[in-house]
Formats: sequence, structure tokens, C-alpha cells
Amino acid sequence: MNHAPKSAQIQRRQPKARLITLFRGRCIGIGLAAALVLPGCGGGSTEPEGLSHINRSETYAEQGQYRSAMLEIRNAIQQEPDNLDYILRLSDLYLRVGAYPEVETLLAPRLDQQPGEIALPLAESYIGQGKHLSARETLAQADLETPEEKGRGAVVQGEALRLAGSYQAAIEQFEKAVTEGWQLEKATAGIVKTYLHLNNPQKAVSEADAYLAEHPASSEVLMLKGRALYTLNRLEPAVETLTAAVNALPTSDFFLPVRRQTLTLLSRVLTEQGRITEAQVYNRVLAENTDTDLENQAKSAISAIKEGRFDEASETLQDLLQLNPDNERIALTLGALNLQQGRLQEGLDLLSQNIDPETSPTRFIRLTTMARIDKGERREAYATLARAIEARPDDTELLAMHGMVALSLEDTQSEGVASLSRALSLNPENVRLRLALANYYERQAMPEQALGQLRIAFANKPDDWPTTAAYVRLLIREGQTGELRELQQSLENGYPQNRSAQLLAAISSAGAGNTEDAINKLEGLRDSNPESIEVHVTLAQLYQETGQPDKAVNSFVAAAKQTEPKLPLLFRAARLHAANSQSDSAVSEWTRSVSQADPELANALAATEILWLVSEENLETARSRLEKAGKGMESTPLKTAEASLLAAEAQQLALSEQWDSAVNKAQQAFALNPENQAFALLPARILTQQGNIDAAQTAVLDVEQVFGTTAAVTVARAAILQAENRAEEAFQSLYEFWSDNGDPAVLPALVQLSNQVANEKTNELTAEWVNLAPDSVPANLSRGNQLMTEGNIMAAANHYQKVLQQDPLHTTALNNLAWALRDTDTARALEFAARAAEIEPENPAILDTYGWILHLDGQHRAAMDQLQRALAMAPDNEEFKKHLDEVRRAL
Repeated sequence: MNHAPKSAQIQRRQPKARLITLFRGRCIGIGLAAALVLPGCGGGSTEPEGLSHINRSETYAEQGQYRSAMLEIRNAIQQEPDNLDYILRLSDLYLRVGAYPEVETLLAPRLDQQPGEIALPLAESYIGQGKHLSARETLAQADLETPEEKGRGAVVQGEALRLAGSYQAAIEQFEKAVTEGWQLEKATAGIVKTYLHLNNPQKAVSEADAYLAEHPASSEVLMLKGRALYTLNRLEPAVETLTAAVNALPTSDFFLPVRRQTLTLLSRVLTEQGRITEAQVYNRVLAENTDTDLENQAKSAISAIKEGRFDEASETLQDLLQLNPDNERIALTLGALNLQQGRLQEGLDLLSQNIDPETSPTRFIRLTTMARIDKGERREAYATLARAIEARPDDTELLAMHGMVALSLEDTQSEGVASLSRALSLNPENVRLRLALANYYERQAMPEQALGQLRIAFANKPDDWPTTAAYVRLLIREGQTGELRELQQSLENGYPQNRSAQLLAAISSAGAGNTEDAINKLEGLRDSNPESIEVHVTLAQLYQETGQPDKAVNSFVAAAKQTEPKLPLLFRAARLHAANSQSDSAVSEWTRSVSQADPELANALAATEILWLVSEENLETARSRLEKAGKGMESTPLKTAEASLLAAEAQQLALSEQWDSAVNKAQQAFALNPENQAFALLPARILTQQGNIDAAQTAVLDVEQVFGTTAAVTVARAAILQAENRAEEAFQSLYEFWSDNGDPAVLPALVQLSNQVANEKTNELTAEWVNLAPDSVPANLSRGNQLMTEGNIMAAANHYQKVLQQDPLHTTALNNLAWALRDTDTARALEFAARAAEIEPENPAILDTYGWILHLDGQHRAAMDQLQRALAMAPDNEEFKKHLDEVRRAL
């Protein structure tokens, strides 16, 4: 027997006629020759240590004893762990029995070192797992030189195209392999499967018959033909074909995938024919080769989840995962359950470690995406979704998720638009995707494109109320009164009994200028739907706009009675009441009066009064009022109020540099409200003010370990950088967080820093902020200020008015709005300036504004009084001097 010389290390894998049986071009003999001393092989005089294991492995494999064959190769690898030939032989055995994940585990870590040899079998393992992207990318690194290698590569390409949904291209690839005589059985099976995917079972049967005419014992092609016949409802021929496939199955100590598929299908066809006894024979075989204990436990866990027995399900899944650590589905299910039970980090760890963007079910990708966004890992979520839609480009849910996340990142927004547009091309009636696109276009100052999406959405599904509400809001913003009237009529006529429709119709009427009609409609809705929070709040806002503050206050209170927490709405009512009262004790008197009328609101109203006093910096009175609350101290509203009071006292102590006492108060505030990140970070803020940077950094780190890397934590770190005179670094850290996470909570600090060190970003940031939070007081104030600096006076005025709708006592908004209107509507400007001066009579900037507008109104003497007071408070202000000189000349 002749042998080719064996080199010290095999660098290239030589062709094999079959996966295992032939070993050409290597210094390995067969049978007795293996025991001979082979001169010239590696320069040694003895055979490799693992050779005897390899020979036995080959023998076992030829007999279908794959377990023993694998054991022998593993023994050989243990003796020569770097022998690539042995590793590839083991991967060939794994591929033969369908152990595709094991091939990936074995070969993927070695791909970078020896891609030419490893890429092909690794690509085949990816195809076996349905990972067509990974398969194509890996195959590109393979050296395909021999006909066998080219044939295997062609089949991988065809299967990848088939899995990607490119069916015609897949058929062409498989037919090329057949024409070249490469991998005939696999290529034919690929053609048949593709025609089955194309719902053309007749063609699948035809292709299978053409191959079986020459190769009648092909178990895989027979099985696929049986499936096609079953699809055609030709049950008897299907049974005959599948029985032939069973008889043609190779002998194996593994329950090969093709055997499972064949027996499962045959059992199903026999059952449909009523041949239950025959079907049970195959069912028993299937049961004997299924891990029934695993299956039963998994079913038990699923049942427990459906019935709400989450702890029991979690315990079962943990046990299963410990016994089956590589079972992706168990890990994903347990991860999802952990999320449902509030164990965010544990759930995210399991999901992110086991999620495969190419193959994992969409529901698990959705859960992973949501958890990552909650943890501030928006970039990671985007990367997973980008890979997922590359693998499944027609999955509308994946496209929608990818689009949403991509739109939230500054540098991927065009990809987000593309994904949402593709999802809509596949499912034009998904109005929520149109809403997402509309919101994006609105943020980009493209209102016509936004309205275009919302018009289509309304035409497709007018009763999707959040989307229709966005349509109404944008029409009002854009002043489209004619379209608002049409929309109002459509809603009134189309949904006369629907509360949401009638509410939007009333808002449309108000937006079109028919405020009285809108109020009448809303009052009717309120009387018939007294539990509706939305109706009460909308009515309160209209009352406020039409100068009916008492009615507005009552509507806010009525809304508060219907919801939890009550404090936000009661606080709005308190501020509005204070804005329209001359008494310093107005809020205290009002809360007591309402408490008498509605005793169930007593604790919430007491808390509202305390919060009001805190906002007015009247902390001693607030502390006294809290002590009077007595038995209500354990209520949630009063605990919230006490925590806010403690926080305010802590900040007051910090201003007087009583640092230890301030930190102690801040810690008490957090103890009362341990879910509140702002209170958790307050000690760090105080330490930063103190200049105790090391302690501040430690305090922030402690909070981060509990809450994660959130916007608040990032802002606290930026504040520390600012305290160290590193404002540009602070801005960069916040801007990177914003770009990656899109969390608007970071925008207040980010805009403040941009005004200091990155003015070119302020316009973009304030526009984004107000679009994300259209009712936010700080967002509208910041946007108004930016528009004022750009000279866009009327647009700025609109934002100041929105601030005053939420907070009628906001002196900055009153002052700036007065200044914006000084030339175009002097009477209104004077009203706003007077109100601001009344609230803050010691603020020189406000007095200067008031004085100048008095001058513009012709009240020069009154103007001089205000301007002199302003200059007395700020004697070096050149603008104040200039204004005063102008007034003197006018006298």
C-alpha cells in the first residue's frame, strides 16, 4: 500500500469521497497498514498517538455507531489537542447526526486562525441552525477547491438563499450543483424544500421523482416527497412514500433528524387516515427517543406561567436549565419570566446571553429589546435588531422595533425611517407605525410629511384614538382650522356614542376657534362620564384659557378624585388657585375648604399644601403643617410631601454650608422614598457642592449599583465634572448618553451645558426636547428662550404661553412673554409684566421689563419708578441705565 508523505502539521484539509470513510493525502493508513512504521511521515519513526483512535472511529462510523466514533475522536483530540484533522473529523460526525450547535462550539473559536479549512463545516452548522447570515459570511472565508467542497458550498449557498426567502435564486443555486454533479442528494432535497416553501407541492413531487428514479433509496428525498404528497392530500401515496423512507433510513445509534421528521409525518398521515394502531407504533418510537421528563417539566412550567404561579414556574425552569445549560429555549423562557417578576438584571442577563438575532423567536427579541432600553443599553438593542432584520427582512414586528430604536439614536435615524417604511409596505394598515413616522417628521420640523402619515392612518383606522389624538394635536399646532372642522364632523357622525371620539371632536372644535362649543360638548361628556379623567383635565384647560379659573380648579380636583397619584393634579389646582388670589394664605384656606367637602381627599390636600409651601420656600410653615397632619402621616401622599420637605431642607442647609446636616436630611428623604432616584442622588449633589469630589463619586457609584446607568446618574456624574471645571467633558458625556439612549430626562442638564460650551447644539436639543415632551414646562421654556435668541419672537411666545398653561405663576415665562409681545400686543404684554412684577417685586430684570413696557404704553412716570427700582438693585447694568435714560427723555 502506498502512502503520501505526512507533514509535521496538516495545513489543508484534503477531499473526502464521504464525510468520514476515506482519508486521502494524509499519512494515515487503514487496517493493518496503520500499525506499520511509515518512513518520511513527519520525520518520525512512530505513528501519531491518536491514530488508533481515528481508525476505530472510522470503523464505528461505517457501522452507524456514531457515539462510539465520537468518543474515539475525542480521545484522539485529548492526546493531540491542536490536531486540526481530528477536530474536523469530529465536526463531520456532528454534522452527520445533526448536532449543529456542537459544531459551532467546536469550530467557531478556531475560525480566525484557520478559516480556509474551518469555514465550510462551520457554515454548514449555521445552516442547520437556520442562521443563514452567519452561514454566508462564514462561507466567504472558505477555500473551495475540490468538487466535493464546491458542492457542499453550493448547497450552503442555496440553503441560505432559501432561508432568506430568495426562493428563485435558491433553486438556481441548487440546480447549478446538480448540473455540476455536486452533492446531488442535498441539492435535490434543497430544490424540493424550496418548492414546498413556494407552495408548489406538485413541482416538488416532480423534482423528487426525477431524482428517485436513479436513487430510489434516498431517505431525505423520499421524506420530502411524502410531505409534498401529504400537502396535496394524497394520503395513501404519502404513506407508501414515507414507509419507503423509513426503510431507507441509515442504521444509526443516534435518532437522526431525518428519522424524527419521517416518523412524525408518517404518524400524522396514518392518524388522518384513521389507522390509529399503526400510528401508535411510530408514536411509541418517537416517545422512546424523546426526553419526556424534560418535555413534561417544560409543559408544567408553561402551565404554571399561564395560571399565574410564577414562583413555581421559575423554580422548575431553573432546575431544567441546570440540567440542560445549553437549552436556549429554557433560558429565554426563564429570562422572560424573571423580567415579568421584576428581576430585571437576572432576566436581561439570561436573555442577552441566549438570544440569537437570526433564529430566536420574535417575542424574546422584543423582551430583550425592552429590557435593554430600560437599562439604558439602547445601542445593544439596536445592534441585535439590526442583525435580526437582516436575517428576517419581512418580519414586520422586528422592522417596527428596529425602526423605533433607530429613530431614537442620532446617527441611525435614516435607517429607522427605512425600516418603518418597509414595515408599512408589508402592512399598510399598521397605524402605530405611521404615528411613529409622524412623530419623527414632526421632530424634524417637517409637519406636512407628519400630517401625510396621520391622514393615511386616520383613513385606515380612525378609531385608533392615540393616533387620531396626535392628528388633532398637530392640526391645532399647524393652525389647520378647516381640516379640524372636517375631522370634528367625521368623529361626531362616525362615532356618536364613543367617548374618545367625542372628546377629540370637542378638542378639534376648540382648536378651530369654537371654544364655547367645545366647552358645551365637554360639559355634556363630563355629566355623562363623571369618571373620565381626560374629560375633566381637558375641560379644566379650556376653562383656564377662557378666564374661568374657579371652574378650572374644580375640574382638576374632579380629575384627581378619579386617579392615583392625586398630587400632580391637586398641585396644578393649587397653583392655579394661588395665581388668581390676592391672599398669601389662599392655598391653605383652599385645601382646608376642599377637605371639608371631600374628606377622602384630606391627606392628599394636606400633602398638596405642604408641597406648595416647599415650592414657595416657606419651609418652617411646611414643617409645622406636616406636624399637624398627625394620624395621616403614614399615608403615601404625606410621605411624598415629607420627603420633598426633607430634600428642600437639605438643600437649604447646603446653602449655609452645614454639609453634614444637609447630607443627613437628604438621606432621610431617600429613606422615606427609596424608589426616587432624585432623592437617592441628593447626597451626591450636596457633596459635589461641598467640593468633596471623591465622596460624591462614591455616592453616585452606590446609586448606580441600585438603579443602573440611568439619565439621573449620568447627570450627577456630569455635575461632578462641572465642579472640577471640566464643562466640555461634562457636555460630551451627557451628549453621548443622549445619542445612545434618547432619554429626555438628560435634556435639562444637557441644554444648560450646551448654552455654556456648545451653542451650535442648543437649537437641535431644545427642538428635540419640546417634541418629546410637548407639555413640559422646562422644555417649552428652553425652546422659547432659544427662539428668542434667534429672533423668532412669535414662535417663542407660543412656547411661553404653553408654560403658563401649566404654571400660571411662572415668572420667567411671564417676563419673557411680556418682552416678546411688547411691540405687537402692548396691552397683553403689560398684563403679563405686571403679574410677574407682582409675584417677584425684588427681581430687577422683571422690574426693568415692566418699566420698559409701561414706557411703550405711554405711562412714562410709572415706568421711571419701576426702572429706578431696578437700577437701584443692579446699579452696574448698562441696559437698565439706557432704558432709564430713554424714559427721562420721553418725559
